[in-house]
Amino acid sequence: MKIWFISTSRYPTEKAYGVTIGESCAAANRLGHDADILTIGLTGADSLGNKVLGLETTFTKWLRRIFQRDRSSYLTEIAFVFSSILFALKLRRKLVCDKPEILWARDILLVAALKIMKYRGVILLEIHHMPNGLNTRLLRYIAHLHSVVITTLTANHKSKLEEKINCNNVVICPMGVPSIFFLNSYEKFSTEKLVMGYVGKATSSGHDNGLGLLFPIIKGLSETDVSFVFQFIGLENDAVENFQLEIKRLKIPENYVEFIAPVNHTEVPAYLHKMEIGFVPYPNSPYNSARFPIKIPEYAAAKCAIFASDTPAHRAILNDSMATFYSTQEKSNAIQEILKFIDQKKEFLDKVSNASEWVKDFTYDRRIEDALQACAVRTKNEHGLI
Repeated sequence: MKIWFISTSRYPTEKAYGVTIGESCAAANRLGHDADILTIGLTGADSLGNKVLGLETTFTKWLRRIFQRDRSSYLTEIAFVFSSILFALKLRRKLVCDKPEILWARDILLVAALKIMKYRGVILLEIHHMPNGLNTRLLRYIAHLHSVVITTLTANHKSKLEEKINCNNVVICPMGVPSIFFLNSYEKFSTEKLVMGYVGKATSSGHDNGLGLLFPIIKGLSETDVSFVFQFIGLENDAVENFQLEIKRLKIPENYVEFIAPVNHTEVPAYLHKMEIGFVPYPNSPYNSARFPIKIPEYAAAKCAIFASDTPAHRAILNDSMATFYSTQEKSNAIQEILKFIDQKKEFLDKVSNASEWVKDFTYDRRIEDALQACAVRTKNEHGLI
């Protein structure tokens, strides 16, 4: 089956959406399909060996420079809309000659534009966040097209999304974990210090990821006799500068915190395999309510103890038998749980074991198989479709 994975944002990238697209494309090829990535970026190949075809014009290149600067500004939103429409026009022309069985996309505007331009092929549309405004209206239109399969990450988001767009056919398609993240042996690399950390960015699409709340926890723990280091892996440069100022303000000794520059996603397992505790600090918010953080299954696969902020979104994915939930309102709560981890490690190792069993189903191969099965079921009675 010929599949095109579509990215209307920069690709390749180490951001979560880029990892998901690249790993999904590689899994599709492993399963015997003919899969490529089409992007607003440049033609070439990514680190996984996927063929990348750039559909870019001088104007889209200019627009892309705008929305790479600040994804939260009004000008950026306008640039992204124009970029998606122009990309859809160029893609539609290409689809006259090349006819993949499935387009796999994450851009509501792009999919709506293709359907308005009478593209009849099957499209799988991933929705990872709750749409607003124009995107909501467009998604209501898309949801009732038999040639479009809408997927999301969690049962909680599926329910809320179906209610908002008045449909009942959204498919759950959870995140996947590359095989290199799975730790074959239970033994972690031995270190003299307790290694804790966070992998990712300080913000996501302009939304704060709650990392600032970790520094009072680090400060409190530094005042105990615990020997530890907290690693922040992959933060933006401006975030590192701001957090370094926060470290000075709180008078946290520098040896307790390490900032590690962004690394290729294939290098992340090497850090996680040395990390005993992985933090998921996202605050409770409408934006975060539908998130399925890619780091959760990656922590589980690498046998890190998962410490997650106590939010409905995190509890919809995990439970007390797999993770430790801490209050973001009281730093002493997290500190007490960390001290408990040191003193009563067996209880936490049981949680690690449960999480590592749970995550075995979260492979990219299975993700592709389940999604394609959903496409087959949704479109089987449509003439000219799969």
